[in-house]
Amino acid sequence: MLDGYRRVGLEANGRDAGLSLAVADGPLKRARGLLGQREVPAGEGVVLLPCDSIHCLGMSCTIDVVYVHVDDWPGLSGVVILCETVRPWKIGTNPAGTSMVIELARGAGEAAGLAPGTRVRLLRP
Repeated sequence: MLDGYRRVGLEANGRDAGLSLAVADGPLKRARGLLGQREVPAGEGVVLLPCDSIHCLGMSCTIDVVYVHVDDWPGLSGVVILCETVRPWKIGTNPAGTSMVIELARGAGEAAGLAPGTRVRLLRP
C-alpha cells in the first residue's frame, strides 16, 4: 500500500500500537491520502501531516480517522482529539485544533487503543 512513501510506527500511551503508517507530508501526498485504495490492509494506514481536515470523496472503502493535536512537533507527538469512522463520499468532522490525521482500516483505531485523550507519537524506523 502506498509504495514509495516513508513509513513510521505509532506509539499510543507509551506502547507500540502495532501499526505501519505511510507518511503523507507533501501537498500531493496529502491530497492523495488513501484515494484509490480498495481496502486498507490490517496494521497499515497513512498519517497526513500537517493536516486539519479530511474527506472520503472518491474513496471505495470505509476508514477510521484519528484527529490529533500535535503539541510537540520535533517529537511528532500529541493528543488524540477524536476518532471516527468515515464512509466513502463523506466529509470528516474535522475538529478544531487538529494538526495531524491518521487514516486506518475500519475498526483499527479502536483495536490499537486510540481514543480521545490518548497520547500518540510517531516512531521513526
